[in-house]
Amino acid sequence: MIKYKTKQVEERAPGISKVLFSILIEMGYFCKARGHDFVVTATLSTLEEDQKLGRKSASHREGRAADVRTRDWPESFLKTFIEEFQGKFGDYGAVSASDGKRRFIVNKSKQPQPHLHLQLGREYSVDTKE
Repeated sequence: MIKYKTKQVEERAPGISKVLFSILIEMGYFCKARGHDFVVTATLSTLEEDQKLGRKSASHREGRAADVRTRDWPESFLKTFIEEFQGKFGDYGAVSASDGKRRFIVNKSKQPQPHLHLQLGREYSVDTKE
């Protein structure tokens, strides 16, 4: 049900917030029931990896973020997915530095590596000893 971009992403997945991991499982079932793959492309990261990717937030290092591939999803399914899970888990989202609003899903589907960035608030951070 959950597929991973790489073995490393899969091996790091158990280290993320248990709340986020359970949401990923629910998302995997949602996609499977509708005939779409659910591919997690990023879970935990290191400072060096974040710097290389130009990430501005520590959410992946803190175990409260994951990225999900969207390149193979039709636009209508993407819209349904976002509405479903933003509606269910929006209150769990991270507070945006730009406008102070909580966002669980950041849609980055128009970027060269189309994906959704899923992020929980700081209260869900995991001690990663990083």
